[in-house]
Amino acid sequence: MLVHDPEIVAAAAGLRLDNLVWDVHEDTAAAIEAKPWVPARARAPLARAARAIERHAERRHELILAEYAYADRFEREHVVVPNTVRVPATAAAPGGSRAVYLGSLTMARGAATLLQTGRLLTVATRGDVKVEIIGGARDTRTADTLDWGVKCGHVVHHGFVPSARALPMLDGALAGLSLLEDRPNYRHSMPTKVIEYMAHGLPVITTPLPLAADLVERSGCGVVVPFDDAEATAAALIELARDPERRAALGRAGHAYAREHHDWNVIGRDFVRHVTDLAQRHRGAHEPALRPSTYAHPATHQQH
Repeated sequence: MLVHDPEIVAAAAGLRLDNLVWDVHEDTAAAIEAKPWVPARARAPLARAARAIERHAERRHELILAEYAYADRFEREHVVVPNTVRVPATAAAPGGSRAVYLGSLTMARGAATLLQTGRLLTVATRGDVKVEIIGGARDTRTADTLDWGVKCGHVVHHGFVPSARALPMLDGALAGLSLLEDRPNYRHSMPTKVIEYMAHGLPVITTPLPLAADLVERSGCGVVVPFDDAEATAAALIELARDPERRAALGRAGHAYAREHHDWNVIGRDFVRHVTDLAQRHRGAHEPALRPSTYAHPATHQQH
């Protein structure tokens, strides 16, 4: 029984499930800080409760970690299968007019900076370069901010788009934007959208969160801009729009690096093999071996 949400781990605490595997995809305690619906005075107690759930889960269940950085939170060593995506064999060359953001949107994920970037681009390029947002707003404040930007003509908002349709919309864009704020939950996680942009041959523009910045700089696929800096983001996009050779080179570098290091078509086999081994161990050596099947990693099922 494979679960991803810590809430399910907590709900299963009294069921004595010895076949439950927790696939850890976030720092739950740190994520509480970014949830606007959690009252400020409740955040510290809830964070402590989240750490208690983690300790309980480690004692009772098998864990698989989606980031190497998560290992410091646990006492024992656990298998790490990085959070990644399926990388197409080829990618279209980046174009010169669409800066895209893929994924659900909140203020913590850079909504205000996206809107300000869209305004600056609209003015500087007379509308030739636009910011496109592929994904829904997570809360009322973000939705209101987004509606304002659309009404002003500063951004194009496609709303929620299923993953199978959203990913092809990246093809031929100018660059992919990942403008997350400096929040505790983001410092130890790789934004999946960064790898999705690379997989589709787009230059990446990211804020300097450690894992994202390191990947972009190591692969040579994009530009790191300061947190909450629409001016720097717009300037980077305008430079790329004016330099087709550079954006093509960044796109090629990102796609090649993603194919070599972040392709779920390859990494997924390790996941299936490990889960199969766990299932066989649980069932016992006398049971027939399970036949591994193709597993779609949770990253491919994100709500874009």
